[in-house]
This record gives sequence, C-alpha cells and structure tokens, in this order.
Amino acid sequence: MNDGLDWNLVRSFPAALVWLVVHREIRSNRRIRAVYDCLAQAVPQVL
Repeated sequence: MNDGLDWNLVRSFPAALVWLVVHREIRSNRRIRAVYDCLAQAVPQVL
C-alpha cells in the first residue's frame, strides 16, 4: 500500500502514549464504538 508514509521511519520513533478520544455524547454510538475498538487494536501494532 502506498499511503505516502515511510513506515520504517515511523516505526523507528520511540513508543509514544496515544490517546483515542471521543465526545461523551457519541461514545455510546455503535458505529463510533466499533471504529474506536478497531483503532485501539490496530494502532499499537503499527506503533
């Protein structure tokens, strides 16, 4: 996939604390929750 990022460079950065945030009024929305659950699993694997 050519997304314009040099993933080797991205992975060379030290681990960082990443927060996924969403406004409390939409936190219970099933679609938003599904996206955030997916991101919560995928992001640490990339970082």
